[in-house]
Amino acid sequence: MTQRTLQVLPVLALLLSLVACERSGVHDVTLYTHCGIHELQFEDQWYERAGGPLDDGSGNPPPGWDNPEQEGTVTRVDASTLLFSDEPGHREEFVLREGATSPKQSCD
Repeated sequence: MTQRTLQVLPVLALLLSLVACERSGVHDVTLYTHCGIHELQFEDQWYERAGGPLDDGSGNPPPGWDNPEQEGTVTRVDASTLLFSDEPGHREEFVLREGATSPKQSCD
């Protein structure tokens, strides 16, 4: 292999991994957690946490969650269900709120 080929291989590997990630339906997202884990906006649609809101009982995210936001990924399970997961190991399911154009509640 030439020196040029050796320089290009890491870039090519990165591009292929990014393409594979997009094809698998995994997308980077930022989940708003300031008042607990309630809803997720993804691709101009609103989803609510399956099983209801998740918080610490005082309107904050539970221990182990970042505040005001948690970085993670979303995987589409089916046409109306998303799975949020992150590096610390949180896994939460969100279900489409059909026709919703804004969050159910405002949190300041």
